[in-house]
Amino acid sequence: MAEVSDTNPPELNDNFEPAGQPADKPGAPRVRVVLLTLIGMFIICMGIYQVIALAAGWSDAPMLRADATSAERWMTRLQLGLGHFLSFSVSGFLTVWLLYRNLTREGPDWRDYLGVRRMPDPRLAGLSILLMAVSLPLVLFLLNINQLIPLPESLKIAEDQTNEAIKGLLQMENAGEFLANLVIIALLPAIGEELMFRGVIQQQLM
Repeated sequence: MAEVSDTNPPELNDNFEPAGQPADKPGAPRVRVVLLTLIGMFIICMGIYQVIALAAGWSDAPMLRADATSAERWMTRLQLGLGHFLSFSVSGFLTVWLLYRNLTREGPDWRDYLGVRRMPDPRLAGLSILLMAVSLPLVLFLLNINQLIPLPESLKIAEDQTNEAIKGLLQMENAGEFLANLVIIALLPAIGEELMFRGVIQQQLM
């Protein structure tokens, strides 16, 4: 006797998956859940920072100037470091930990999601460094073009204030200030922004 074949077309089967669109991994949270959780964690962390800033009186502090004192520079570094740490590092990590912590201890967990269990490919790291070196002239060229763009007076004032604050922040009288700037300018952005954008947002969009 001939076997009876399934007469239902693929599009009518409940378990049909379109070609090129694999099903989500079992137990993996949906993309919108991850992104909404990230936004919520970001808002909560920024709210915590605002409460701390109000309690410490930072909202009434004047803008940092190039001739600022050492105490004013340290206060600005504390504000920048704490704000960046809470808004990017903490919110990004909490999102990954809450949704990928794998309570059953079976299968991948948040460490696997972020890829921290394996070392980066040396060839890829070398190509990244080469790309940064090659793109530096283009960045400087675009900077010159950006400076030629006419801006409204209000934006010019804001730009001047920002430049003045940067000059003040870069005033370093000892090794402690140098290390603090290194952490705030290089280390925190490298961890926090990469954790949020490459670790969460880019992976979800992919």
